[in-house]
Amino acid sequence: MSRANRTTFRPEAEGIEDRVLTTGGLMGLHAPHPAIVHHGITAQGGGHHHHAPQPPPPDRPGGGIGPGLGAGLVRLALPGNYLDYGVVTIWNNTPTQASFSVGASTFNNGQLYPFLLNPGQFKSFYAPKIGPELPLFAVSFGNGSPLIPLPQDNLVFEAKSYVPAGTAGWPYAINLGVNGYYMSYI
Repeated sequence: MSRANRTTFRPEAEGIEDRVLTTGGLMGLHAPHPAIVHHGITAQGGGHHHHAPQPPPPDRPGGGIGPGLGAGLVRLALPGNYLDYGVVTIWNNTPTQASFSVGASTFNNGQLYPFLLNPGQFKSFYAPKIGPELPLFAVSFGNGSPLIPLPQDNLVFEAKSYVPAGTAGWPYAINLGVNGYYMSYI
């Protein structure tokens, strides 16, 4: 039997591929800080040290992400003159004119504003989303009347000059019962 030289396979640390991950958010895509992504990894093998290549500083040409994206980061952002709005629509489902007040938690600290709706008439109300807080709409039917929260609303992304169509919001109805006015989903 012949004795062949035994070879031990010990893979050296191959070149480490640089990857820059992007994150998406309301303000668009951005690359994390290089210190977060590139850790300066050192691998030992065969007495050699291999260091992960470092990316060019963000202010240097060639610091873009991916081929063909230019010298800087391509920023994908939402238009600055648009907002998220919560919208509700209130229908008068009674045979008489309804007098009520409506307010939203994200508009003027929830202050109530008076409105009149004729039988069968409807109107949409809207308020901006502030940070993570969606507006909570509430209705009152006069002095001493409890504040009735409207827990559901449609969320729309529209220009700052937005005025909703009459039926754009989550539909609620003003109804008349033996104890007076009350609200319901439609």
